[in-house]
Amino acid sequence: MEEFIPSYPVVSDNSFIDNLWKKKEFYEIRKINKSRLYPHQEFVRRFMSPQTSYNDLLLFHNVGSGKTFTSIAVVESHKSCKGRALVLVRGRTSVDNFKDQIRKWPGGKVKDYEINQ
Repeated sequence: MEEFIPSYPVVSDNSFIDNLWKKKEFYEIRKINKSRLYPHQEFVRRFMSPQTSYNDLLLFHNVGSGKTFTSIAVVESHKSCKGRALVLVRGRTSVDNFKDQIRKWPGGKVKDYEINQ
């Protein structure tokens, strides 16, 4: 049955990371060489995919490590299932950076709505 409806480890489990790496969709990431995403980005995209039960994640790292591009990959995977996505970004610099990164994504489109406080 797991072939059709996969099960995923519970985040609070002490062996969470070990069990997650045993899942085929995460284990095979180690073999990826020349995709658009780096392995750590592909891991996050698969972790947050609509097929898993994981709904949230705090993603932090140094500047230039690919956080924005990773989040776009997650949004795109959800968009493919649901048709569209809403992304909220705060701060002009962050908004401009996010829009630039979306435009680099194949077929990436941006509709810019500003909310003035």
